[in-house]
Amino acid sequence: MPNVLVVSSSSHPVEVETFAEALGPDYAVSELELPPGTLHVRADDELSAALEGKDAVFLRAGEVTEPVIESADSLDVVAVHGSGYDHIDIEAATRNGVVVLHNPEGPGPAVVEHTVGMVVTLLRGWPERFERTAAGEWSRDPVLELGQRTVGVVGLGFVGSRVARAVSETFGADVLGYDPYVTGDLETGRWPRVTQAEMEATGVDFVGREELFERAGLVTLHTPLTDRTEGMVGPAELDALAGDYLINTGRGAVVDQTALQEAMAEDLLAGVALDVLEEEPPAGDDPLLSHPDVHVTPHIASATDGYPPRAARAGAEKIRAVLGGERPATVVNPEV
Repeated sequence: MPNVLVVSSSSHPVEVETFAEALGPDYAVSELELPPGTLHVRADDELSAALEGKDAVFLRAGEVTEPVIESADSLDVVAVHGSGYDHIDIEAATRNGVVVLHNPEGPGPAVVEHTVGMVVTLLRGWPERFERTAAGEWSRDPVLELGQRTVGVVGLGFVGSRVARAVSETFGADVLGYDPYVTGDLETGRWPRVTQAEMEATGVDFVGREELFERAGLVTLHTPLTDRTEGMVGPAELDALAGDYLINTGRGAVVDQTALQEAMAEDLLAGVALDVLEEEPPAGDDPLLSHPDVHVTPHIASATDGYPPRAARAGAEKIRAVLGGERPATVVNPEV
């Protein structure tokens, strides 16, 4: 009987009963709870001990480091609860023949909702409008309409492709897309899961990254954190976006946070909405938190009632598929 370990914390729980039910009666499920706080808690000794004799791990909290992978002799699969996989040592997993799966179907629908909500919030100026109305001002000054904007979407994966469709097909915005895997400028076995033709049929115009930041009036980021994407939005991109809007619901380190702090000290952008930061939680004196045109949520884009059961079921199905000799579409290291 295959043995599967579920790793969570009180701040990052997993619906274990849903997971076990979706996995089926032919699998044994055990649990490891790590200290609460951050997803990236380092607990090599505890995780190594818990992985002894395990065939797979379904991970929400904790880092799967090289020492952990090297010590896990029976481990075949690491499946993450969400979309990001920067807390997994992919190279070590690949060297040791361990399949790594990520799970964008889990948080994805909720993150799409959150992103579109952020887009409308920025353009409509809702936080300020709420405050002014509560203070007794009855202002009906016109605001910006999404359908009149050009929106740049960086990363056309599960979330980005759906955001692009929503703002194009539902709201009528012009959409620019940048994803070198979808356009074939970069080759990888992981991507894409949408084709360039499919996205162009929904109204997406693919351009280079530099052109996207120059032409878009609002840019929304939906890339994983990798060596290629870390700090990809820096001073040059922010300068190109001057007077416009930036949204990040992907990973905080995709944006050079120091450059963003400096840009907003000069009020370079009209508005910024961030669900992720380079450091989480941020320092209390981070100037982004107090800037009137920067709206920060505490990494909660996926924090909905639908995410946990959806993630549990999808993760179980993928683990069962790999252990059964199949290959799901969300394998991070397909060369294994």
